[in-house]
Amino acid sequence: MNFGPTIKKIRVAKNISQETLSKGIMERSNLSRFENGHYSPSYNVIPLLLERLNMDYEELMFLAKNYQISSLEKLNTKIMQAINTYDKTALISLSQETYKQSKISTNIQYRHLYLLTLAFLQKYFNVKEHDFDFDMLINTEILSYFTKTDSWYIYEFRLLNNFLHYFNHESILHLLPMAEQQLIKYTHMQNTHSLHQHLWQNAGMYFFEKKEYKNALHYFEKAISLSNSKRLLFEKIEATIYHQLCLNTQSDETFDIDIYLYILEQFGFDKSASHLKKIMNRIN
Repeated sequence: MNFGPTIKKIRVAKNISQETLSKGIMERSNLSRFENGHYSPSYNVIPLLLERLNMDYEELMFLAKNYQISSLEKLNTKIMQAINTYDKTALISLSQETYKQSKISTNIQYRHLYLLTLAFLQKYFNVKEHDFDFDMLINTEILSYFTKTDSWYIYEFRLLNNFLHYFNHESILHLLPMAEQQLIKYTHMQNTHSLHQHLWQNAGMYFFEKKEYKNALHYFEKAISLSNSKRLLFEKIEATIYHQLCLNTQSDETFDIDIYLYILEQFGFDKSASHLKKIMNRIN
């Protein structure tokens, strides 16, 4: 994809001259050729141009596609919405769609989305599309994908986050330390912190459900730290409540978390507050 015409559109909209944009980065004449689709600069030039234009690469891609997202991104969004709303009918339909796409496309993401829909349908609705051992499939095919990937990128972290509650315990204990090591290189990439926060929060909830409170505390503390840095209010409150519940299991002294539940209710998260109250009652 040639980003030159899009760069030109942004530059003109911001009233920046070619001379100003190209200074110290590339020859003005080469910028002109690039903007007209007749020249391809070296890979390190575009980030410099974007920095001067106060843009990022993701936004450039979005603009270059005329404010459209790919069919894969649309499908992924539909699946996440159906999962978040527990829409069984939509998930069955999306499962069939991802299955068809996985058979005609070489992009492994379709296969992963297909397995994700199957996993959710089986766990929450007891819907089994096939007779195969699905748990074994998840813990072999998806786990194999991770172990064969030497270096993780944002997609791998999202994949782990999506499948975290479907792996067996042995796989979780293997994957989470890998994720912690792989995430070190993204420490200074601010726009990935929300993803990391959700991953650690899900990890904490996984261990909480297993009553492994020491491990749960470890991940909730990481989640709380990231929610502070990104001002993720709901995530911080939820992680803090779980963190306190873990502490309550290890001490005779109990912590009052009613104020946190009240805040959740005031912000419209009634279902989350109700779910947490049930957990509190079960523990107490």
